[in-house]
Amino acid sequence: MASGYYAENSGAGLVFRYFPRKRERRIGVVGLGAGYLSLYHREGDTMRIYEINPEIRRLAESHSTYLKDSPAEIVIVMGDGRLAMEPDLPQEFDILVLDAFTGDSIPVHLLTIEAFQTYLRHLTTDGVIAILIDTIHLDFEPVIRRLAAHFGLESIRVDSPPETDNEAGTSWMLLSRAGEFFSLPPGAGAATPDHVKYDDLQLWTGDYVSLFPLLQFR
Repeated sequence: MASGYYAENSGAGLVFRYFPRKRERRIGVVGLGAGYLSLYHREGDTMRIYEINPEIRRLAESHSTYLKDSPAEIVIVMGDGRLAMEPDLPQEFDILVLDAFTGDSIPVHLLTIEAFQTYLRHLTTDGVIAILIDTIHLDFEPVIRRLAAHFGLESIRVDSPPETDNEAGTSWMLLSRAGEFFSLPPGAGAATPDHVKYDDLQLWTGDYVSLFPLLQFR
């Protein structure tokens, strides 16, 4: 059973549990980690993982069994997730997970207008983007809310409490073009986001990124 950032009550856990299964799911993941998300995959699923660090891949394949035990078809693409996706033909992802925003190393180029243009090109019309936003000093919700509004996406934040006294809670942002997805348990009863609160925040682009406004929101 998945736990921690990927527990069943986390944003990622809810997406994998409740995403409507109309067919075998196509899943994209930026950030391999230990391959924990493969615990949610079912037979017939296809998973494409983008990982920039060869050592992470080596450890995931040699020190855990998540990947090899998964019933899904898994392809690992080495390289920066956004840059590796740009030349790809549309992947038709039902679920796209961005799991690269923990700790102090922040790949801000994954949260620009240009990056989201790439993600949406690879996402099905009813697909969902799940973004882990747990960091030590910054809150990426304002940036993601602005991007969601810019691209006409609905968005919710899912904060889940720790499962044990020794764990921290976790925060995910979920985005989709399909409003009906948010009538399911991941979004049912979620408060409508106050987009006006973030209207003064300048959208991030390839030419402009600023972390200072996020410290104010934090």
